Amino acid sequence: MAHDLIHRPDWTPAVSAADTIIGRYSDPSGFYDTPAAVAVPANIDPALASDWNRDGGVGLRLGMAQNFVRSAIQNLEEDTATELLSGFDGLPQSVQSVVFGEIALGSWSTARATSQAQIDRFAADGEGQELVRSWRGRAPQKLGIVLKRISNIRAKLSADEDATLWDWFEDLDGAARVAVLKELGR
Repeated sequence: MAHDLIHRPDWTPAVSAADTIIGRYSDPSGFYDTPAAVAVPANIDPALASDWNRDGGVGLRLGMAQNFVRSAIQNLEEDTATELLSGFDGLPQSVQSVVFGEIALGSWSTARATSQAQIDRFAADGEGQELVRSWRGRAPQKLGIVLKRISNIRAKLSADEDATLWDWFEDLDGAARVAVLKELGR
């Protein structure tokens, strides 16, 4: 059994970074039930793989990133999910690696809770309102986690990379933006 988990005969290399992260080409059914990937595709950034190897192992971190993306897209319409993934795949590899590094950390349980004023500003549009409503009494903590994770990503990007990432994010369908932010708040 251990051999089957490590050496999957049905694994084929992914054709895109986004497909690699969600595990689309790692398993014919689409996703693994475990948080660990069983094969590391060749198109993973070597520096990222090295970081992951020091921090729990590449398979574990890749599996956590796959679970993040799977959770984010599972309730999206197919064309919206495709737009999100293909658009992300069009980002520079350096930007993708920073985002992959952050989402591979899994769920966060601690972050500074936001103030009511921050929640009110965030909820000023429909998407923010939807998230705050879904988070209910945990909105201060959840928004704090989202803001911390975004801050972590932005701190590792150059100004041009940051602009590229946020231009892509702002161009996404509203449902896709909500899905990504909701998952960042886990």
